[in-house]
Amino acid sequence: MKKWFHTFHPETGQIEYQGKVLSNDGRRIRAQLFSWFTGFPTDIRTFPAEDAKTWQFYRTAQAWRDAGDRAF
Repeated sequence: MKKWFHTFHPETGQIEYQGKVLSNDGRRIRAQLFSWFTGFPTDIRTFPAEDAKTWQFYRTAQAWRDAGDRAF
């Protein structure tokens, strides 16, 4: 499973959240979010699985970090 992700703001298209999928039961995705400033874990949040259709997933944490660095 591709666990690392970015979400995008629907109006601006900019990265909104960055995180790691903790669980996915097909209806809900539980995710650990990370701070943009420190890179440390912040909140654990639950999203409707439907939302993930617009997320960008990454196979590795390094690919996820590299994509986040390129966005800024």
